[in-house]
Amino acid sequence: MNHLFRPYLLAGFVLTTFLFNGTAIGATTLEQLAQTGIGEVTQMPLLVKAEPPEPVALTPEDLPSGFQEIPPAIRSQLAAQFKVFGEQFGQEDLDVENFFAFFNPQSFQAVMGFTGDLGTPEQQERFDANLQKLQEPDVQTQILESVQERLKEFGNIEITNPSVLSELNDVADASTGLSVEVKMQSQAFRIDMASFRRNEMGAFTAVIYRQSDSPIAIKDLAEKLDRRIAMRTVEDNSSPTTPSED
Repeated sequence: MNHLFRPYLLAGFVLTTFLFNGTAIGATTLEQLAQTGIGEVTQMPLLVKAEPPEPVALTPEDLPSGFQEIPPAIRSQLAAQFKVFGEQFGQEDLDVENFFAFFNPQSFQAVMGFTGDLGTPEQQERFDANLQKLQEPDVQTQILESVQERLKEFGNIEITNPSVLSELNDVADASTGLSVEVKMQSQAFRIDMASFRRNEMGAFTAVIYRQSDSPIAIKDLAEKLDRRIAMRTVEDNSSPTTPSED
């Protein structure tokens, strides 16, 4: 893998992680769900749980040819780092199972993102409010300064020129988009990001690419991910739990 790729992906990862954590997404775990209504079990038939659903995430089929999944070892490191950042920002219950990352060695583009549950109306309202805040120049400046500080240990990486992607304002129930310039080792890249919510799930995806190239449209990726979330919602609503014969 190209020696430039890892700091390049890391810059995008740290930035997207920071923004995602800033929206205060929290994922409800299976253990927490199992505790709900535990005192009522003796009053109801035992229920057979369905197999856990597949994570809601983009797949290689959603991308043009040439994209490869990030090797599992690197993906695990990124997911673990995501958890660490989540804990630093007070989001200990962030779910990293829905993390995805792909890289195209020919075009030198990367696609990454993750989804998470927003289990309460309060979380959803806070998420939506923070999406709006991300469009404010002062908030963008504060975020970039914080990210820049965290990237110091990885060398001379500069993140500048944030701009709102207004075409992403109409995805799902609430959404926003942001693009920034990343300079490292005398090369210029851009990161286009989309964050949105549909029903009780928040999502984030990003495209990282050389500034001189034509990237995958971030809105196309966001809409594909949104469709997966919508399909999951339909499946959840149409799949009643079956009583056991025990």
